[in-house]
Amino acid sequence: MNEYVKNILIKILIIILLLSSGISDILWASIKGSPHDIRHDMRINKEEESYEPCAMCHTPHSGSSDYPLWNRMAPGVVYEMYQSASFDMYEGNQPQAPSSLCLV
Repeated sequence: MNEYVKNILIKILIIILLLSSGISDILWASIKGSPHDIRHDMRINKEEESYEPCAMCHTPHSGSSDYPLWNRMAPGVVYEMYQSASFDMYEGNQPQAPSSLCLV
């Protein structure tokens, strides 16, 4: 085995060991309380063990395959559309698929 291939295999092994040792958990934990945690301003007890910021958008793997892979069924509501002086939004429009999946 030449030295180049040996170095590549060692690097791959190190990456696998790091990922399997919990490094990925540390990286994912950085979502809590960040702008990517869309529940960061909601009134919930974020110290609870069951607090999972990713579960707001991502269905757990035990989700039913009868529905889109989302955390809950779409409610029959009208969404308040973004309004700005610099953004011309047509009144009365509601989000269409696939954007509506992000709003359930």
